[in-house]
Amino acid sequence: MTALDIHARPSALASSLGGARTVVRLTALELRLLIREPGVLIGLLGFPLVAVLVLAGVFGQAPDPEFAGVAPD
Repeated sequence: MTALDIHARPSALASSLGGARTVVRLTALELRLLIREPGVLIGLLGFPLVAVLVLAGVFGQAPDPEFAGVAPD
């Protein structure tokens, strides 16, 4: 068997465990990188929160006569 043999396949069990192991390792790596950069964490959580608050504050609470007095709920 050579390194370029395209017909060589690992067993189904080995490939399924290898895929799960890879996902766990990549997830752990990404979490470590996220902890190292606090600015990313602030941007990840802070920006959407501020955007939601700004968009929620844009619309008023009083009924609009142009929309037949329907309140913006």
